[in-house]
Amino acid sequence: MGPSQGQAVNGSASPKPEPVPVAAPKSGERKVVAIGADHGGYELKEIIKGQLGELGYEVVDAGTNSKAAVDYPDFAHEVAKLVSAGQAWRGIMIDGAGIGSCIVAN
Repeated sequence: MGPSQGQAVNGSASPKPEPVPVAAPKSGERKVVAIGADHGGYELKEIIKGQLGELGYEVVDAGTNSKAAVDYPDFAHEVAKLVSAGQAWRGIMIDGAGIGSCIVAN
């Protein structure tokens, strides 16, 4: 059993991550979440947008708006700008690997 099967490299079992409960916004509380994706994350972005809306969050969609090929940095930068400007409480960026978006956002 290797790291991909739940065992740490040193041989000890790694703990399984526990889901972190996130409370929906309280009545009258405005929680804005910015979300963006490249073409590879478009479908998942649309699903998450719907779920966030059902939980009472206001969602700002930073794009993309189709499966047409796009460059992820454009959308990661837009999500990061919304969060850093205080226009969004949190930001979610979805792309093929996530590493590039993290670099752009930070």
